Amino acid sequence: MARIAILTPYSNPTVGGISSFVAGLERTLRARGHEVAVLSGHGDGDRESHSNLGGGFEYRDRASAFLSAISPDVVHCNGHQAVLAAGVHYRRAHPGTRLIFSFHTTPRIRVGVLLRGLLGSTDVITFVSASQMEELRAKLRLKGDLRLLRPAVEIRSIDRNAAIDWTRERGIREAFPTLSFIGPLEYPKKVRGVIDLVASLSIVRMKFPSAQLLVVGDGSLRQKVAGAATVRGVPVTITGFVDRPDFILAATDLYCHISYQEGLPLALLEAMAAGCAVIASKAGGIPEVLDGTNGLLVEPGPTAIAEAILRLAADSAAREKMGRAAVETIRSSFSWESRLPELYAAYGIGG
Repeated sequence: MARIAILTPYSNPTVGGISSFVAGLERTLRARGHEVAVLSGHGDGDRESHSNLGGGFEYRDRASAFLSAISPDVVHCNGHQAVLAAGVHYRRAHPGTRLIFSFHTTPRIRVGVLLRGLLGSTDVITFVSASQMEELRAKLRLKGDLRLLRPAVEIRSIDRNAAIDWTRERGIREAFPTLSFIGPLEYPKKVRGVIDLVASLSIVRMKFPSAQLLVVGDGSLRQKVAGAATVRGVPVTITGFVDRPDFILAATDLYCHISYQEGLPLALLEAMAAGCAVIASKAGGIPEVLDGTNGLLVEPGPTAIAEAILRLAADSAAREKMGRAAVETIRSSFSWESRLPELYAAYGIGG
């Protein structure tokens, strides 16, 4: 069995896609007998001393010291330059170590020489989608071993009655259709999609007057979404981040991932794993997942979004069929079990 160190800027209870990925990765590797250490910048590592290590140079220096103490065979760095810097620092002193870096979101900032240099010291660089890999290959002039490592999620059965009770306790009424979106309200292109979704509700409510939208997330652009709902006069509940998004999904008639900037959103995969019928924008790696049977791709703009919502809201059989196909897609291609061969190949270890 291998000794694996997972380096991450975020872990639970910090909310986000990287935290969810790291939690699933740690759980999966431990279940197969590997020795796993998680070193987290913000959130809980595998032990108190590996938690809340900070960011930037502080993370690099503290994580490097802990790596020297645990002597891993594999160092898997996730998401941020400071995290990768710690892995590279350790690797230079221990050249036999396998070093992997995984992109999660696509960087918005102007890429500098330092990141390119750090990436040149890795054995494998992974990406959440083929579109992200091609974009960053060109942007960063990447060479070497580039691979896909798409997110993975678990399929869980959820008690719909408990979910309805949970939403009711938080003042969320029953309605049809109940639409939902899960994601940070922080990035302008993402939020532009959410605002288009809010605007589409005006059209949907002409045919379904009780339709409502639940936006599960928070961020600096939250008020823009709230303001758009006020201007349109439509019922939008912004819950902030919640501890039970699976309950939101169980109470959802149609999950709508409308965002114009994506890698491959974990929230979309989690909605599919919950058996939701889904519609989503043609952004990032989303078209690599949805094929029309397991979810609908929609063009940008409120009218196109509303047309897709109305089509599925009016056809319960189509929603149920799409939800079943979505679960099968997750089971066959986006479960942690299906991800193990790719992980082992990247890590250079046997299954």
